[in-house]
Amino acid sequence: MPVSQTITHRGIPVEVSRRAVRVLRITVYPDCRVVVVAPRYAQPKEIYAFLEAKFSWIEKHLTKYREKARQKPLAENCFVNGEVYYVWGAPYRLEVIERRGHPRIEMDAGDPLLIMYVRPGSTKVQKQALLDKWRKQLVADAAPALITRWQGPLAAAAKKPDLGVEKVYLQKMKTHWGSCNSGQRTIRLNTELAAKPPEYLDYVVLHEMVHLIVPSHNQHFYRYMNKLMPQWKEIRKQMNKT
Repeated sequence: MPVSQTITHRGIPVEVSRRAVRVLRITVYPDCRVVVVAPRYAQPKEIYAFLEAKFSWIEKHLTKYREKARQKPLAENCFVNGEVYYVWGAPYRLEVIERRGHPRIEMDAGDPLLIMYVRPGSTKVQKQALLDKWRKQLVADAAPALITRWQGPLAAAAKKPDLGVEKVYLQKMKTHWGSCNSGQRTIRLNTELAAKPPEYLDYVVLHEMVHLIVPSHNQHFYRYMNKLMPQWKEIRKQMNKT
């Protein structure tokens, strides 16, 4: 192995740094980086065996830091390499690549990396706009299947076979995860849900669809929620922490 490199063990990227040390050491950082400091002449098989022996410990700390990150408000994005961004609740390290061409974002789930291709000299505002547009598309792609999934059970529960969503609006919002206009039969979804665990979007879609039947939060509204998604209170509890 080179003096410093990144390897993958059981789907987890690990930074290996070779130094003048006698024993292997491992650290899991709050940004979910896993770093192993190894003797200069340690064999790869020794490092992988060490990681395997520590795997439960690594998973425990990664789970702890990921949960803490979910419970904190998102910090201001600086768009620098190594910054952690979340996609459907999973952390991805950002890699910004400046080059000519159409700006876009790609994911490398194996690393895991969020690769942002931008034109040379792109500003922070332009990078934020690109991220917002990309997240909006993620929600746009995911929402129709969830609406279809809930439409049948909700229509059956309400005994309204013609129940349906006429239009879905997508918007980045600061104070709401979603909203519903029962008169026009439309729902609005927060595009920031793309950074959260998938069950958050699932809950919000159902929540707003129930409002098509019951506009207010009353016993009838909660009866539908309890029937269709018994775990909704736990999901809402987690969402309120973010």
